[in-house]
Amino acid sequence: FMPNGNGLIVGDAGDLYGITSGGGEDGLGTVFTIRTDGSGFSLLRSFAGGSTDGSYPLGALVSDGTGHLYGATLRGGAASGYGTVFTIGMDGLGYAVLHSCAGVADGGGPVGGLVSGGDGKLYGATALGGTFNQGTVFAIQPDGGGFAVLHSFAGGSLDGRRPQSGLIVDVAGNLYGTTGYGGAADSGTVFTVKTDGSGFAVLHSFGGSPDGARPNAALVADTLGYLYGTTLLGGAANLGTVFRIRMDGTEFAVLHSFTGGSGDGSSPSGLTCDGQGSLYGTTRNGGSWFGGTVFTIRTDGTGYALLHQFSGSSDGWEPRGGLLLDATGNLFGTTSSGNTLFTLRTDGSGFAALFRFMLPYGSRPECDLVTDGAGNLYGTT
Repeated sequence: FMPNGNGLIVGDAGDLYGITSGGGEDGLGTVFTIRTDGSGFSLLRSFAGGSTDGSYPLGALVSDGTGHLYGATLRGGAASGYGTVFTIGMDGLGYAVLHSCAGVADGGGPVGGLVSGGDGKLYGATALGGTFNQGTVFAIQPDGGGFAVLHSFAGGSLDGRRPQSGLIVDVAGNLYGTTGYGGAADSGTVFTVKTDGSGFAVLHSFGGSPDGARPNAALVADTLGYLYGTTLLGGAANLGTVFRIRMDGTEFAVLHSFTGGSGDGSSPSGLTCDGQGSLYGTTRNGGSWFGGTVFTIRTDGTGYALLHQFSGSSDGWEPRGGLLLDATGNLFGTTSSGNTLFTLRTDGSGFAALFRFMLPYGSRPECDLVTDGAGNLYGTT
């Protein structure tokens, strides 16, 4: 079975929690827990699908800090299998379907997991459903009450359609996200909407060349009011971009257009921000050996550099997950092909393959890593 690709979360007592989008008693996915020393593995839930349960969970879990976990499934539920929002206790008790998505009525196929808005509510996006069957942004109370569609995407030149990743939220109650399609050139959008459903706006419509197309990873934000992200396609060479935009929609800029080949990467994944003006990321392809790269760029667009080009030998190739940055300037990541766990410094020095996955240790790691702060890394294959 395949994991969700969004990594693990560290629970209230230091245990790890995650989901798989397959496996379990009915092959429809699970919620699991394991202690950081490797003991105590337990399946908290095997999804059963059908009209009474969800199936194929996707996106990271969310903890409320009081022993409850929340998540979403892509399919299943009472309303023709359009997916669910669920809760379960960290002890495996109290599982409940909080909401069954109803397609045109309120969305279908939740993507990217849920986020907590700081107001006691949970927020998410669906890839389908809503009034125009192009996806939605929704809100729900942790007890399942108060479900509301904040926006139904309409597509066309004035709106996005089909969100591909999760949302982020700021302290003022504004949600931000992207759609993979829609906008002026049907190449995707950056959007915002307030947590009360007001103030929806398309902040940017991607045009393909030269400004990018198909954003498919979550945005990151800094403390200066800027959002940063990547597009899988578009840019000068149609091989993807890194972009920046202010939270009010002004000052959009392409910070880098990937060119592929021996001098650059192509098809970027998500970004990591160090809070000091530098961004770090990976590309799935490109580089001297066409195995992908690790790159850095300043938030003003200067200082772009390849920190590592994967050769496809002992260092692996095709990184797909994000990078983890520790407090001492070390980056950690994985390669989906070649099956490596790697590290390097933020200046590109000290690259090392820390571990190579092979039976019985799993293969194809694609998740974001997490750390317990004590020098241990955790992830899924």
